Amino acid sequence: MEFFKRILSDEEYSTLSRIHYNIAAEYRRFKIPKKNGKFRVIDAPSERLKRIQEKLLPEFYKLPVHPSAVGFRPDMSITTGALKHLNSKVLLNLDLKNFFPSCTLYHVTQLFSWYPNFYARIHPHLPPLTFKELDLLIVLTTLKGRLPQGAPTSPVLSNLIFRPIDYELAKMAATDNLVYTRYADDLTFSHTDINYDIGKITTQVSYVLNKSKFTINWKKFRITRPHRRMEVTGIVINERLSIPKKYVMRVKARLHQMEKRYNAGEEITELEKQQVKGQLAWLSIKYPRPKTITNKLKFTTKWLLKLVKKKPQQRQLIQQILVTSKAQTQIVSRPYWLQRGTEFIKKL
Repeated sequence: MEFFKRILSDEEYSTLSRIHYNIAAEYRRFKIPKKNGKFRVIDAPSERLKRIQEKLLPEFYKLPVHPSAVGFRPDMSITTGALKHLNSKVLLNLDLKNFFPSCTLYHVTQLFSWYPNFYARIHPHLPPLTFKELDLLIVLTTLKGRLPQGAPTSPVLSNLIFRPIDYELAKMAATDNLVYTRYADDLTFSHTDINYDIGKITTQVSYVLNKSKFTINWKKFRITRPHRRMEVTGIVINERLSIPKKYVMRVKARLHQMEKRYNAGEEITELEKQQVKGQLAWLSIKYPRPKTITNKLKFTTKWLLKLVKKKPQQRQLIQQILVTSKAQTQIVSRPYWLQRGTEFIKKL
C-alpha cells in the first residue's frame, strides 16, 4: 500500500480499512431540482472520504486527457470551449443522458487496467502499483457500480473514461473540417460554412457513443445558425462571448431577495443555499477574472497593432500574439455583484 502511504496522512491512511469495508455508509444522498421540474440525485461523500478523494486528484490530473475535453481541468474553463467555436456559422449541440451514472464499474475498471503502466512511466523510482491498491482505488471512486455524482474524483475520471471516445469523435470531426469540444455531457460541433448539413453527423456520433454505452438526450438536440442565438455551454458565441441577460437578471434578483430575507432574520433553507451557490459558481466560471485584467489585455492589443506597423520584419510573430490577445479579451470580466454574492453565500 505504498501508493496510499505516499499521498495520505497517517490519520487518513488509518481510516482506509474502515471506509473500504462499508463505502456506501460514507455517502449522503440528496436531490437538487432541475430546470425541467425533475430532480438530480447527488451522492455527497463524508468529510473523511472527501479528503482522501481530494488527495487522489493530483495523481489523476497527471493522466492524459483529450484536448477536446475542456471541462474539469485546472487550466481550462467553460469559456475555453466557447472560444473555439467563436464566429462559427452553424452549431450542433448534443447532450448525454445520465452522464455520471453511465460511467460504470466496467469503464472505471478498464481505465485502471492501463493506469499501472502510465504510473510506472511517471514515477519510475517508486514501487509499481499492486492489484490491492488498484482495487482500493476503484472502491474509493465508485458507488454501487457507478461514478457518484458529488464525489470530487468523478469529473476528472469521467474525462479519462471518455478519452478514447473524444479521440474517435475528434477524428471524425476533422475529416469534415468541424470543430469538436466536450464539457462534461455537453458535446458541441461547429463549422464555418453556413450551408453545411451538420445534422448528418448525428448518426455517426450516436454510433460511437452507443458502442461505449452512452446515449444522446434527443430532447436537447439543437442546430443553430447566426440568425438565432448560438450557445456553447450557456455562453452566446454569435459575435463575441456573452451570457444571456435574462439568466443573469434572474440570478441577481434571487440573490437580492435572499439577502433581504437574511437581513430581516428569515431562515434560508439548505436547498435554496445550494441552488444559488451552484448558479453563482456557474457564473464565476463564465466570468473568469476581474475587470482590471481584461482592461490590460485590451491595452496590450492596441499596443501590438502599433508595433506591427513599426516592425514589419516581425509581422508574423506579432500577428500570432495579437490573435491570442484578441481572443482573450473576448472573455467576460467578473462583475462586482457576483463577487459580493459569492461572499454572501459563504457566510450562510
